[in-house]
Parts: sequence; C-alpha cells; structure tokens
Amino acid sequence: MKSSEFSPRLVGRCAGLFYLIVVVTTIYSTALAGGTSLSHVAGLLAAVAYVIVSALFYRLFKPAGRTLALLAAFLNLEGIAHQQDSLAFFGSFCLVIGYLTFVSTFLPRAIGILMILAGLGLLTNELAPLLWPSHPRVLTTIAWSLDGVGELSLTAWLVVFGVDPTRWREKASA
Repeated sequence: MKSSEFSPRLVGRCAGLFYLIVVVTTIYSTALAGGTSLSHVAGLLAAVAYVIVSALFYRLFKPAGRTLALLAAFLNLEGIAHQQDSLAFFGSFCLVIGYLTFVSTFLPRAIGILMILAGLGLLTNELAPLLWPSHPRVLTTIAWSLDGVGELSLTAWLVVFGVDPTRWREKASA
C-alpha cells in the first residue's frame, strides 16, 4: 500500500468509534442528564462527532454510490443543523446508509437491512402522532427499538471489524 492510500478498515473503525461517541453522548444528553449544563456539553460533543461520522461515511461509502453517499452526508448534516426536525433527516440518513451498506459488498447485507429498518423506525417515530393518534407511544417504542438495533449493529460491526478492505478496493476500482 502506498503512503498516499488509506486503510478502508481503519476508516471504518474510526467511523464506528465516532458513531459510538454519538450514541453514548446522545443517550446521556437526552435521557440521563436532560436540561443540565452537562447535557448541553454532551449534545455539542454528539454534534461534532456526527459531523466527523458524516465525513468518514462519505469516504467509506463513496465506492458503493457516490451520489447517495453525498446525499447521506447532506441529510446527516441537515439533521445536526435542524435539531427540531432532526428525526426526519436522521431517518432518511439511516435509509440511505442502509441501502449503501446493503449494496456495498464490504459490509454485511443484514446490517444494511437493519439500518433501513432504523430509518423507517425514526421516520415512524416522527409520524407516530399522525399515524396512530390514540396510541403514539406504542409506535414510538417500536420505532426507537428498530433504530437502536440498526444503529448499534452498524456501530458495533464497524468498531470490531471495520470493512472488508479487499471488497472495498474492488468496489472503488469498479
């Protein structure tokens, strides 16, 4: 490998590590420390980590679909910028990343399906009061569960395994 080349496995693991930071800091800021100054700091850290995830995911998923990888980065950054309406953006981001994961060949297709379900879960969560006004919490519980399984699966896989560098390079050169 030339010094100008990068390791797709390392990029995948770094993306997974920053995604893990997003997950932990988001849970802390919203569920555990809501409204405190530490909650605010955790939220800012989550936003910075998510910007890094956007850049790393673009680099990682570009061989699977440059335009869709760019769209995913845009959706993620818009979600960060528009926190009031973030679930719609993050749900759409998860759908696109799920599709890219599914077609990539350098990550397991099952994780792509789980990320698509995560995206659908987030979008359902956003629409729960409209879809089932009498019982939106039922849909919300299911939606958050789908999101958790999908995003945590991708995060764990990337941290532990990264991506298959041979298949990533094959996809990149195609």
